[in-house]
Amino acid sequence: MNRTPFVRQYGILLTNGVLFMPKGVPNKRYTGEFKQEVVETMQREKLSHKEVARLYGITAHDRVASWERIYLEEGPDCTLSAVAVAARVAHQRN
Repeated sequence: MNRTPFVRQYGILLTNGVLFMPKGVPNKRYTGEFKQEVVETMQREKLSHKEVARLYGITAHDRVASWERIYLEEGPDCTLSAVAVAARVAHQRN
């Protein structure tokens, strides 16, 4: 079976088309600097959310869309930290 490094690292199992993650595997965290680099690369290279997510190994392209929205609303000096992004998303839902 051809398995990617991510699958090998986290021991993900594929059974009958369903992915299973072992218990206790934390979600991946991204730094504010990384998020800013992703958004700026996307704009500079004119890439889609899916293309830049694939390029940087980000599993969910909608996460990139969220980072871009915040970056465009608040400018390049905005804080794209995990706490700030979560607070903005929660605020938008209310």
